[in-house]
Amino acid sequence: MITLLLSCALAWQELGPEGAPTGRTIVAAERLVPAAPPWHNKPISAEPAVREVAASAARYLRAWPDDRAATPGLMGELGYDQAGLIDVLDRISAACDSTLADPAFYDAWFSWLSWQPDVTAAAAHKVTVDHRIRLTRYLVYQVQGSLTRSDTHTTALYATPSDDSGPEPSRLRYTRQQVIAGVYEPGGAAAGLARPLVWLSRADVYGAILQGTVAVDTGDGTHLFNVHRNNGIPYNRDVRDPALQGRYWYFREVPRLLGYTSEERPAVEVAPRVTVAGDVYNLGLGRVVLLDLGDRLQLAVLGDTGGAFQPNLYQLDWLSGIFPSHAAYEAATAHIPERVAAGFLVPRGRP
Repeated sequence: MITLLLSCALAWQELGPEGAPTGRTIVAAERLVPAAPPWHNKPISAEPAVREVAASAARYLRAWPDDRAATPGLMGELGYDQAGLIDVLDRISAACDSTLADPAFYDAWFSWLSWQPDVTAAAAHKVTVDHRIRLTRYLVYQVQGSLTRSDTHTTALYATPSDDSGPEPSRLRYTRQQVIAGVYEPGGAAAGLARPLVWLSRADVYGAILQGTVAVDTGDGTHLFNVHRNNGIPYNRDVRDPALQGRYWYFREVPRLLGYTSEERPAVEVAPRVTVAGDVYNLGLGRVVLLDLGDRLQLAVLGDTGGAFQPNLYQLDWLSGIFPSHAAYEAATAHIPERVAAGFLVPRGRP
């Protein structure tokens, strides 16, 4: 059956920002190739939290089957449906620690699709890949902040504006530069429409927007803030200076680390070292991936996304942890390679 599907060169219409078609056609069989599984060659690192992330992703897919990310994506063109993805997540979430490290478990239940990155798209964004994908790392910074503006904490993280349910929400009206310049502050064009959640340094605000989550010590404890809604301006991968990006994110305080969601739905719960962000609209939210980190295979769940992945079929972003500084982050993750072989678990015997 697989041979027949490959010979048909089934095509997928690529999806871009917010799941809208880009007009580009992707041949699924060129990106995802059945191959000998890698789990007999290297040990599998599967931390206990991977079960919780897999279970959360499965709950999201069951609850919101109409979500744009609840799609089999490219794998649907190869005959792997959404029920198969949920089955993979259920088996991962139900397995014990020793089982998740046992090659016999994977032999019994899963086949392997090797991910061949989209070299053409990568080159267009000045990224070099070969048979391996690009693996970047994202993190949550632990920073100092204040509940009121101060000399050192001059820039706010804002909640989604209060007029967001109206016909012309201010969220979609202002660029990052306008928000940072004070459009919601006294005297600004939209004064008072967005509430400051916490005040940080300008650099820490840019870091929070880039990473999607920030842990803030305000003196009365640590608060987690997560992106909520954006201003509708696409992320520009060619702009490196965060002050020049037009895209802006509004935040909300959350009780734990959260990943993908849309609208006001409960987000997928994520955890460090077992979550990756990527192209959920073309690969499908909840894909279970193995990353070849050199000395081991890392089991992770595709539980998050971002503007850099709409579309992006050559890269994943690994949630590496919570760190008090960039130096601490670099020290803890310096051994992680920038290019890795990767692929996805699919149900054995299907299609």
